[in-house]
Amino acid sequence: MADNGITNDFGWGKSYWIRNKIFKYIDDISLRLTDAQVRLREVTFNQPMCRMLSDASEMQLLQNLLISQNAKKVLDIGVYTGYSALTLALGLPKDGKVIACDIDEEMPSVGKPLWKQAGVEDIIDLRIGPAVDTLSESCHVMSTPHRIINFSDALLENGEEGSYDMAFIDADKTSYDTYYEQSLKLLRRGGIIAVDNTLWSGKVIDDENTEEDTVAIRKLNQKIGKDPRVNVSLLMLGDGTMLAFKK
Repeated sequence: MADNGITNDFGWGKSYWIRNKIFKYIDDISLRLTDAQVRLREVTFNQPMCRMLSDASEMQLLQNLLISQNAKKVLDIGVYTGYSALTLALGLPKDGKVIACDIDEEMPSVGKPLWKQAGVEDIIDLRIGPAVDTLSESCHVMSTPHRIINFSDALLENGEEGSYDMAFIDADKTSYDTYYEQSLKLLRRGGIIAVDNTLWSGKVIDDENTEEDTVAIRKLNQKIGKDPRVNVSLLMLGDGTMLAFKK
């Protein structure tokens, strides 16, 4: 793995960027990665902003939850190089679907060959454009340098409310609350919302930290912790994983 400045001396965090023998032990004992997952992680470490790569143990937990639910429909909000979409898709049957949302066309292309290698390319439905529009109840049209993307098939607008088994949120932090509310509408009863980076390298407990992203994550944590619509667990897994189970 290239250095890229992704290691630290914290006692917790994403297992690939901390120096902690216990975390290495956990990964060595429990991770069951396919060849495609291993390769996608390797190529991602050579990409810009490689810290955005999801924690393998975190994603494996979500994959196992999907399998235990006999899940078929998943939202992946924030794709980057496609490791989260790949891992979630591996937890679904052949007729399952991962709606993978990102505003960037370039970085998901890194993972597409590995989706194909893993046999899940037909399960992953990549939607390029603002996730708020993809999930929303409104119809929008967005132009990119390469094509025009029509969001007339926005999920809520198309009557998909209450039909999804899981949503994984790992995109722009200031929109986390919006993604949470949209995902909650799209989830069935008993469905799970997993929110990534909810400990934010410990910044969330520093009241003097008023950075926009930190404030947004802190507020959402507090909101979910008191939300009567869900049952909740905040895990010290990766950079913090908030699990909200829709009642």
